[in-house]
Parts: sequence; C-alpha cells; structure tokens
Amino acid sequence: MIEAIFTAFGGLFASGLGVLLLAAIAGAIFILWDWRIALAGAFLLHLGSSSVLVAIHHVPGLLAAGQMMAITLSLAILAVSGILQSSSLTTRQAANWPLRLMALLFITGAWWFLDTGYALPLFSKMETDLLVWTALCGLALWSFSSSPLMAGVAVLIWSTPLYALASVLLPGSGLTAMIGIADLILALACGYLILLEPAARATIARRPALQWMVQAAEYVRRQLRQVAATEQTDPSSRGGNVATDPLREKAV
Repeated sequence: MIEAIFTAFGGLFASGLGVLLLAAIAGAIFILWDWRIALAGAFLLHLGSSSVLVAIHHVPGLLAAGQMMAITLSLAILAVSGILQSSSLTTRQAANWPLRLMALLFITGAWWFLDTGYALPLFSKMETDLLVWTALCGLALWSFSSSPLMAGVAVLIWSTPLYALASVLLPGSGLTAMIGIADLILALACGYLILLEPAARATIARRPALQWMVQAAEYVRRQLRQVAATEQTDPSSRGGNVATDPLREKAV
C-alpha cells in the first residue's frame, strides 16, 4: 500500500517535467523568501525525491515513509513556531528578490560552466543534477538567511540529497534514520530560537481628533516654562519687592 502510493507519485516526478518542477520549486523558495512557501516547498521536494527513489531505485516504501514522517514532523515544528512568532518574522528579509535572483543566476552560470558531466554511482545524470541543484539552493538559502526559521528550512532542503544517497548507496546502514533524527533535533533547536526572538513592537498612531489637544497642551507647557525662566533671570519683574533708586528719593 505504501509503496503503491510512492510509486504513483514517482511516475509523476520521475519524468522530465517532474524533475524540472522540483528544480523550479527549489529555486522559487530562495527567490520568493516566504516562510510559508518555503515550508510547503520543502515538503514537496522531499515527497518528490522519496517517490523517485521508490519508483526507480526500488527503495522500500517503509523507509521512504519514515523519511516523510521525520520531515513532516520537523516542518510542523517550524510551522507552529512561525505561527506563534509571526510578528517578528515579517521584518526579516534577506535583501530583495532581484538580488537573490542575480545570486541564483550566478550559481546557475558557475555550475553550467564547471559541469563535468559526472553522475553519481547508481544515479542517472538527471538525478545527479537535481540533487546537486537542490543542495546548492539549500546552501544559498542558508547563507542568505538571518532568521532561524529559514535556516531550519534550508537545512531540511539540504538533507534531501543526503536521504537519497543514504537510501541508495547505503541501504542497510541505518544512516537514513540518523538523518531523520538529526532533522528533528535541528527543527526543535530552530523552533526554540524562533520563540526566543523579540516580537515586533506595534506602533500606535494618535487619533486625529485628539492631536490638536496634545499640541495645545505642549504649547501651554512651553509658555509656562518660558515665563518661569524669565522670572528667575529678571528680579524687577517680580511684584512687592522692588528696590527704590536713592537719587530719585533725594530729588523728591
């Protein structure tokens, strides 16, 4: 039953359009830089990768289900932390989207120039390119990130090729379970750091109807201060204690 579900998704993602879709999702996560889209995109990347492994490399469905369970729990931890502390996440932007697009184009150009046509053992060239592209997008997301939520999503995206390599090259080593445990621990740590972030201060605007009253009160306060300062510096302005001039008294 589990293998049939993953095989059905594998028939969708194992094609050329499916691989391009997964690559586009990985790039869109970095360019759009929205934590909700990033969480959904990370889930789709792991679903597509695990489905391809089951459909092509005949990875046991129970192993792929364990991977998806660990990733789903990790993403749920980050999602709950982001919802509880969403006020401090809206102001965290890594530059602007044209700069991130230029960085992604630079990575693509460098990878295209340095590509040697090498394929990983037991993987096709298309699968190798997808795994390398996903890892590069995860590293770019992590390097541009200034918030623990996006850093956690970047680590989860970067673990996609690790799951693939551990499931195909080392199927009986238990490395897949260790990667899942590491993802859960990192998600808990990132969720704790998200909750420790200070909430954004809400600015309360004054009502226009009361604005003139505040200005009038400030004007009266300034006038009273000026009068008090004048009385302290000019003793002749005080009443009841004015000194008489001795020359004037002699004239009288």
